[in-house]
Amino acid sequence: VAMGIDFYRNWQGAVGVDLRYVDLDRKMATVAAELDLVDAAIRLDEIGWVKPAGDEGTATVELQLNEARLADIPAFAVDGGGLQLSGSAAFDPETATLREVRLSQFQHGDTDIAADLTRTADGGYAVSARGPRLDARPLLARATASTADTDDAAAGAAEEAAAEAESADVTPLQVTVAFDEVTASDDGTLFEVSGLAVRDPRGWNEFDLAARTDTGQALRGRYEPVSAGDHQFTLNADDAGATLRALGITSNLQGGQLRVSGVRQQRTGPLVGSIEMRDYRAVAMPALGRLLAALSLGGLENVLSTEGLSFNRLNSGYTFADDVLSLHDARTAGGALGLTLNGEFDLGNDRLRAEGTIVPIYGVNQLIGAIPILGTLLTGGAGQGVFAFAFSAEGPLREPVVTVNPLSVLAPGLLRNMFFLDDRLG
Repeated sequence: VAMGIDFYRNWQGAVGVDLRYVDLDRKMATVAAELDLVDAAIRLDEIGWVKPAGDEGTATVELQLNEARLADIPAFAVDGGGLQLSGSAAFDPETATLREVRLSQFQHGDTDIAADLTRTADGGYAVSARGPRLDARPLLARATASTADTDDAAAGAAEEAAAEAESADVTPLQVTVAFDEVTASDDGTLFEVSGLAVRDPRGWNEFDLAARTDTGQALRGRYEPVSAGDHQFTLNADDAGATLRALGITSNLQGGQLRVSGVRQQRTGPLVGSIEMRDYRAVAMPALGRLLAALSLGGLENVLSTEGLSFNRLNSGYTFADDVLSLHDARTAGGALGLTLNGEFDLGNDRLRAEGTIVPIYGVNQLIGAIPILGTLLTGGAGQGVFAFAFSAEGPLREPVVTVNPLSVLAPGLLRNMFFLDDRLG
C-alpha cells in the first residue's frame, strides 16, 4: 500500500497460509507466515508480473509488532511466476508509516536489480536502484498507458483538469540509478546507464541521464530548471541512429550526431526548441520510400531499401505537447536528395500530417543555386530547387498516404513560391 500497489484488486483465488504468532512480552510480538500461492492468480502491472492460477508460487514474511502496531518486516520473499524477490522493510515506531524498504533481490524476466527506498524529511522518498540488467519496457508501457488514460479522462473538461493539476501536490521523489544494461525497447539496449531524477510536490523538476549505445557511443539527456517555472531540455548523442533505435523511436536511421534542445515554460507549457543532426543515413524508411515511389524514383528507392541514403545535415524547429511533435521549417540535404518539411506527428495515436518539398539530385541543384542572381531566381532560395516536387503525407506513421503535386514538377523555384506562398498546413 505504501508503494501505491493495490494488491487486493490484482489478486484472485485462494491462498494457503501457515501462520506462527509469538508473544514475546506485553508489548512485542513476532509473526511468521508462509503462503502457498499455487491457486492464486496475481497480476501486478506496476512491475510487469503475472502469475496464473495453477503455477507454483510461494511467499514468506516475518513481522515484528510493537503494541499491536507493525514496527518492522525483517524479511520477506516471493518466488513464483518468474519472479524472485526478497528484502526487508522498517516503519516509524511513532506513526507506523513506512520508513525504508530494501530489496536485496529483484529478478523478473530480463531484470536483475537491487533497490533501496528511504523516507525523506519532506515526506517524500529517496530511491536508489542498481544492478546488471533492467528491462524498462513494462515501466514505459505503463507510463504511456497512464498518459493516454489521463488524456481520455480529461476530454471535455480541460480547464477543470488543469486547475486540479495546478493545485494538487504529488509525493516528492529522488531517484538515482546505475545499471550495466537497460532495455527500453524491442530494438536496442543502452549500456552503462546512470542518472538522477528529482520530483518535487509540483511534478518532475529535473533529470540527468548518461549512457552508451550498443555501438559504444555516448549519449546524455538533461532536464533542469533555468528560471522561475521554466525548464531546459538537452539531448546529445554521438550515434543518433543507435540512440533512437534503443529508445524505440525509429530503427530507420544509422549513425549521425544528434543534438536536441528546448525550453518548457511554467512546467505545463509545450516544449519548444530545435533539432540538429549531422552525417546520418536513412535506411528502409517507409514514408520516404513511399514518396520516392510516388515520384517514380526507383533507383533511389532501391538505395534507400538496401544501403540507405546519406544526408549531411538536418535542422528543424519543433514543438512537443500532449504526445504531438510538430516540426517547423525542417530541412535536410545529402548528395542524392534535399527535403523540406512542416507537419505534425501524433505519437499517441500513431498518425502524421505533413507537407514539404523534395529536391532530387540535390548536389546538381546546389550548383545551379550558387550562380549569382540567376541561381536564386531559378531555385527560389535556400531549400528550394529547379527539379523539385511538392508533396504531402497523411495517415499512420508507418504507412502514410503520400501525394505529389504535379504542377511543381520541374517548375522553377521562384514560380513555385508564387503558386504556394499562402498554402499552409491546416
